[in-house]
Amino acid sequence: MEEKAEAGSISANDARTSQALFFFIRKILERAEEAGDAQLEEQQERFNDFGFVRIGVEMTGANDHALLDAAFRACIAGVKGGNAVVQDGLLDHFTSHNERFFVNLKNIMSVAIMNVRRENQQHAQLELLGRDGDPMGAKLVEMSRDKRSPMYSLRHVDVIIYLLQQLCEGHHFGLQNYLRFQFDNLVSINMPKMIMELASEATSVINNSNIKVISRTFSFFTEICQGPCPDNQAELLRGGICTLITRVFRLRTRAVVAAAAATTSTGDQQQQP
Repeated sequence: MEEKAEAGSISANDARTSQALFFFIRKILERAEEAGDAQLEEQQERFNDFGFVRIGVEMTGANDHALLDAAFRACIAGVKGGNAVVQDGLLDHFTSHNERFFVNLKNIMSVAIMNVRRENQQHAQLELLGRDGDPMGAKLVEMSRDKRSPMYSLRHVDVIIYLLQQLCEGHHFGLQNYLRFQFDNLVSINMPKMIMELASEATSVINNSNIKVISRTFSFFTEICQGPCPDNQAELLRGGICTLITRVFRLRTRAVVAAAAATTSTGDQQQQP
């Protein structure tokens, strides 16, 4: 009997087949990238002619996490480096089809924001226990600093942000603006605003479990503003990008000071007779 996935989705067997196909195409493109930009662009445009990247973005509503990850990563390879032919084709696809790409991304990002917010609340409660002298609370704080992701996952967020960044690579003005405002859709999803909200929550506590995603958000912010793109610049300023940058610098500075203090203390102890 054929194994079935959740209702409303493709079968589990079809999901595995699609996942393998996306993986195969991604590897071809990565091998082409190693051969140089010209070879990569040729292969990207060849797969684009077959509608491969458009199929990939249609997979964003899949319930199968492995398939979703494979589709995202293959799409990144398919547009990586700012291939204008592929970017133009995707913009045309977005504006001429009734598809749910941005709605699906909103759903994933909303879950991530909720998870990070809940994580931060839990971390704050544990810190209070630690300050009150509760040894178990202090131990849990120590464990949670670098092991938060198993509790509440940022699943797919890094690859989503990287894909959106690659869509705008090379200062593609059309996609830079379309990520902020889908003028042809009944409901427009402001992706820069959502990612700003995620970054604001994530930077409350920076650790090994979220530093990669935080770094990715700033790379994305850079790409959507280059060109320049005045409307995206204004969106980030309204969203508090300056406050966000200040917070990151302040937290990083505290970490450096703490590390320096620890090193100095160790050195002083070593110098004692």
